[in-house]
Amino acid sequence: MIYLRKTNSMAVCALTVTFATGNDRRECSLGVVSHDRRECSLGIVATTTTSSGDGVRSSSVNIDKMGKSKKAKEENPDESQVMEVETEEVSYEEKLNYASVIAQPMAPKKLAGRIYRLIKKASQHRTYLRNGLKVVQNRIRKGERGIVVFAGDISPVEVMAHLPAVCEEKELPYIYTPSKEDLGSAMGVKRGFLIVLIRENDEYKDLYDKVLDEINKVPKVF
Repeated sequence: MIYLRKTNSMAVCALTVTFATGNDRRECSLGVVSHDRRECSLGIVATTTTSSGDGVRSSSVNIDKMGKSKKAKEENPDESQVMEVETEEVSYEEKLNYASVIAQPMAPKKLAGRIYRLIKKASQHRTYLRNGLKVVQNRIRKGERGIVVFAGDISPVEVMAHLPAVCEEKELPYIYTPSKEDLGSAMGVKRGFLIVLIRENDEYKDLYDKVLDEINKVPKVF
């Protein structure tokens, strides 16, 4: 006999085999209970029923009961938990290997760090940090002023190869940093950005002026 029952919270499937010998009847039941998509338990129960002049006697023995152990749960954590994977941090020098040959002038490591700090501060003030290719292009054409920062690992380079010339024409200071992911991280997001425009603000004027001064000292390669 096969028995199947399903509810919103669990599903039960049981298989019962009966053996009859004289006055004795023996049953062996195999049951599987699925509590949810991640866990189920298995149980085997043997039942012996004996008929005699004294009446009917029954006895049951729970042979086995298996479920998901605590150790198994630890080895297979819940899907909702985020598994942290340690990744080796890529150095500044290694990131330069992925930068385009036209990504010049490239910010030195120390200047790149200051630029990321400036981006972080500017992102806390609405409208003082423009990001994204279309947005920055439109703001430059409308006459907005600020420091333009490009990502050096752009691909294909044609999408913004014209913008340094536009910055030269508009007399806007610009610089490259090795990674678009680092530009995104400076803003507190996981996605990368090809270009950002940082506008001046009194809240971070000292850092802005320092970055601007160092950008002007970086030799341009034509």
